[in-house]
Parts: sequence; C-alpha cells; structure tokens
Amino acid sequence: MKKEGFSLIALILSLNFMSAAYGSFNNFSLSGLFSEMNIAMYLNGLLFITLFAVIYWLTSKSPLGENRAVSWIVALCISSFSMWGILKSGFSFEDLIYSMGVSEDMLPIFLAIVGIAVGIFLIWKFGFKKFIGIVFLLAGALLIILSILDQVYEKGVGIMLGILLMVIGMILNKKKAGNYSENSRTFRFGKKLGYGLAYSASKPKLLCFIILLLGMALLYFGITGGKLIFMGIGLVLLLLGLWCLFHKKRIPNSGLIPPKVSQNAPPQAIEKEKLIYQKRQRSIYDLKQKYIAYGNRFNQVSRSNPQESKRILQTMDIIIKMAKKQGVKEREFLSNKYIMNYKPVDEIRKKSGY
Repeated sequence: MKKEGFSLIALILSLNFMSAAYGSFNNFSLSGLFSEMNIAMYLNGLLFITLFAVIYWLTSKSPLGENRAVSWIVALCISSFSMWGILKSGFSFEDLIYSMGVSEDMLPIFLAIVGIAVGIFLIWKFGFKKFIGIVFLLAGALLIILSILDQVYEKGVGIMLGILLMVIGMILNKKKAGNYSENSRTFRFGKKLGYGLAYSASKPKLLCFIILLLGMALLYFGITGGKLIFMGIGLVLLLLGLWCLFHKKRIPNSGLIPPKVSQNAPPQAIEKEKLIYQKRQRSIYDLKQKYIAYGNRFNQVSRSNPQESKRILQTMDIIIKMAKKQGVKEREFLSNKYIMNYKPVDEIRKKSGY
C-alpha cells in the first residue's frame, strides 16, 4: 500500500516537469490538467469512464468475459471510438449541463464531490493497487483520444505517453496466477487438509516486452512522420505485444474430448493416448472433489473463523486455475457437468464479505 501511494505522489509531482520538457498544449497542459479545473475536459472524462464501465460490464457478461484482458481491450477500443465520434460531432457535454439549470459556480464543486466519491468507492471495491491501475488505463486512453483529435500540441508525445500509462495500468491490474510456494500459508493449509496445491509464478516475457516497445516506437514515428504504413505496423505489433503479455497458454491436447488417433496408428500409440485421456479425466474429477470439500468446509467456518475462511477461498481459486490448465473453463467446471452449479469464488467472496 505504501509503495503504490508513494508512486502515485511521485507521478503527480513529476507531471509539471513532463509538461515543461515537452512543451505546452493548445487547450491544456499536463500540469494545468491537475492544477486547474477544466470543466469540459472533466465532463468528457466522466463520459468516457461511463461508456467504458457500461461496455466492460457487457463484455464481462459475454463469452469474452472469460479473459479479462480481452474485455479491457474491447471496452477501451469501443469507448475510445465512441468518444472520438462524440467530440468530432461538436457535442458539448458542458453546454448540456448548463442548459439543465446548473450554475457555473456550483458545477466544479459538484463534480469534485462526485470525483472524490467515485474514487473512494473504487478503492473500497477493488483495492488501492487496482484503483491506480484503472486510473492509469483511463487516463492513458483519454490522453490518446485527445492527441488524435489534435487537442495536444505534441501529438506524438501525447499518444506515446497515453500508451505508456495504459501499459502500466494493465500491469497493475494483471491478476497474478497465485504465487504460492511450499512455504506459503495457503499451501501449508491445503497440505494439512490433504491437498498439496501449489502454483508457481510465471517469469516476465522478455520477447513480449520487446515486441511491445517496437510497436510503440513504430507507432510514434508513423504518427510524427505521417506514415500510415508505420502506424499500421506499429499498432499491430503493439496489440500483439499486449496479447503476448496477458494471454494464458493452454496445454496442448488438454481438452476433455480424447485426441483423435488414426486407425492405422500402432496399438501402443492408441493405448498411450487413452491412458493420457484417462489420467486427465481423473485429475479433473479429483479437482472437483477437492473444490466441493473446500466449499463445504467454508460453509462450516465462514462465520466462526475468518482467517481459515480466507485461506479456503484462496485454495478454491487455485483449484479453478488448475482446472483451466487441464482445459476446463471456469463456467464449465462450475456447471452441472462437474460440480452441480457450485458458486464461483468471486461470488462467494461478495456474498460472505471476504
């Protein structure tokens, strides 16, 4: 918590130097954005956040919601293009508010209260780290839109800075795949109940970062030089780098359907494939039994032992991740086919307050 807070303070303090280094803006500066209340900019930002929230909620309820990174990217793209169309049409959200009878003196105070209330709610709902990630993502997307609409003097710098903020936001919002080792409390707790479950943290992908940086560089030179081909290649590499960073690989032939073996294959190969399939089925069945056992145990201790309840939920989350590694998605794993419509961990956390 202290590290993230210090980083946020350092970022805000450094904005003045960034603005001085890169020059002034036509309609606003980075320092002025934080030191002065720009009503039109603030309202456009709120409209963008609202569009993003609605679209993200819709995508999270669709099949795209299986991968949060895809939901984020789709919501950002659609809301960004929507804002671009709204601003290009000449629509003024500020004039609309004034036409409703809100005075010019009261509007900044009202918007400040709304902003603080939304910030407090997001911190309470998602935690400080995720809140900072959301702020970085939305600020980066808004800065890119303003740069494309020629609202920023240094257009290329504005776009690059917006992309950088979005990448930082995605990294902060990236859900870790459970850094559980044999020394962790969660592992020891699972081992105590007879289920030695452990997850290893994935190492940073250097190649993905290289592709991402190359895409950013080509996009920058394409925008500043007016070269569409560089812009296109840079955008493709940028999206490829983001996909590479946040995509979770599936194990080959890890589905529930047995792999097709040629009829002319040797009997040893056919027998080997059958054994692999049976092993996978037993593994999924074991995970199902463990998930149900932990769920029943949680119902017993949820009110009397909060610490044990939290560790149980962590272990149930690990079980779902292990099922995904076997090729079974969360919705399928929690369906009638396996666990009789058992509730997801996130839903259990919300209802129980954990």
